[in-house]
Amino acid sequence: MNQASYKRRKMTVSAASVSKKLVKRNLQLRREKAKVGKLQNNIAKMKQNNAAMSEEKLQESLTGLPEKQRQQVQACFEASKRKGTQGMKYSQEWVLECILMRIKSPKLYEHIRRHNIMVLPSKSGLHRYMKGYNSSFGLNENFFAASTEKTKDMDEFERHGGILIDEMKLSGCLKVTSNGRIEGFVDLGPYTSTDQNTETCDHGLVVLFQPFSGNFQQILGVFGSHSNVKAEVLCKIIVDATLAAERAGLVVDFVTTDAASWNRSMWRSFGIRGAADKTVCKVQHPADDNRSLHFLSDFHHLVKCVRNSIASTGLHIPEGYVRMDVVKEAWKCDNRDAVRLKAMPHVTKAVIGPNGCEKIKVNFAFSLFSDEVLRGLYAYCDDVERICGHGSSSATASFVRRMSKLTAAMTPRCSRGAMRIGSISRTEVKSFLAYLDAWEAHVGKLGFLTPGTT
Repeated sequence: MNQASYKRRKMTVSAASVSKKLVKRNLQLRREKAKVGKLQNNIAKMKQNNAAMSEEKLQESLTGLPEKQRQQVQACFEASKRKGTQGMKYSQEWVLECILMRIKSPKLYEHIRRHNIMVLPSKSGLHRYMKGYNSSFGLNENFFAASTEKTKDMDEFERHGGILIDEMKLSGCLKVTSNGRIEGFVDLGPYTSTDQNTETCDHGLVVLFQPFSGNFQQILGVFGSHSNVKAEVLCKIIVDATLAAERAGLVVDFVTTDAASWNRSMWRSFGIRGAADKTVCKVQHPADDNRSLHFLSDFHHLVKCVRNSIASTGLHIPEGYVRMDVVKEAWKCDNRDAVRLKAMPHVTKAVIGPNGCEKIKVNFAFSLFSDEVLRGLYAYCDDVERICGHGSSSATASFVRRMSKLTAAMTPRCSRGAMRIGSISRTEVKSFLAYLDAWEAHVGKLGFLTPGTT
């Protein structure tokens, strides 16, 4: 009897305890619901305030942000007013930034867009925007008009620079646009002749302005041609681009091209030539009779041409015969044992035996004329001469040493190594020029550098 009474009392106490807990939980739930309701009301008020905020107030609140961050915030505000970003319009400035981001890293761009880290247009949306841009060949008149206003606030030294001209091979094809226009023909702007109108474009020419100081480069014009642009047309492009840049407030002091045959023909048209007895590297400036327009040859292209000459036929120099086989044997000796330390750790097969695509890369050409190659030639001198013949490595090592000093003088990494009057860099360059004259006089045209290199 006592046991049954105890169980009844225990069940009564347990039921009362559960009832009290349930009441507490209900009260707590009500309080939490009230908090959620207040937060929802605050969010609704904030949305109303954001929707009622005028464009002027928004722009005023964003004035402290950098330009690119301001564009992104504006895109986020526009996206918050919509159910989705499909069909959303973006500003032209933000679209250009999105195009650049996607060019640099398509995978990262898609990751940011899909996870809503930033408000970005889709791939198809970017294509629609790009189709809307009015791009044309020839000199960019819109830039020259904008540069006239921009250069008014620039320092005079910041306006000084030069024109860089480069050409590349393209795949020729024809394309029919949505409005029925056929694209893919030669377009040299005002320099297109009547017989070129029906030829397929397979080369692109870019004219770019590079200042001495500052962190900007600007394309002045682009041209599409069949084969390379001929020297006569190239001369007209250079003169017109120089005059247009000068009228826009820029100061053009030099023109840089590589030493291809058509560019050498252009130099001859301007009277530019280089020989042991006389060198002419400048002409009277077309925009100012008191100034000169200098013509420069791309140094990196010259280094690649020297490397290609060594790889194909070798070079006869006053010290002997420069051969790529010597460097290859030293590289093989350096890689025959995987355990010991290497004298040429960064010299790869692409450096000593580049294929057609690797010959274009500048870093492979510079690696051939480096201190590592010199260390390898000195470390394995006996092995190399036993395979290639007595005295075979001395001429190659001497030439690599000279080229290494020249590349260091022409491509300094800091201002301390810049070329100045009385500097070591200037002395090395003058010494190499004197060596070129002695080399040419010693061997004549046999084994000397090609015209595109000299």
